[in-house]
Amino acid sequence: MPLRGLRRRPLPCKRILAQLFLTPQQQSSLSNLLIGLAYSLPVGGFLGVLLYDRYCQYRAAVLREQIQRLERAWQQSIYPYN
Repeated sequence: MPLRGLRRRPLPCKRILAQLFLTPQQQSSLSNLLIGLAYSLPVGGFLGVLLYDRYCQYRAAVLREQIQRLERAWQQSIYPYN
């Protein structure tokens, strides 16, 4: 004879599965985060490449200037009585 009025407790595995699924609010937050990453990573990579290229150009200009300064100093030291 079945007992009426008594509820069966959910099995522990059902409780664990219920905790694995996200609520609609959590799903929305997670999707917004993933969309933000999907947009910011390529933009950040592009800006990184662009800024590194400008840094390389700046560094090359500084090195050229230093070389010219050293060459002038070298020429003056070789021919001090011009």
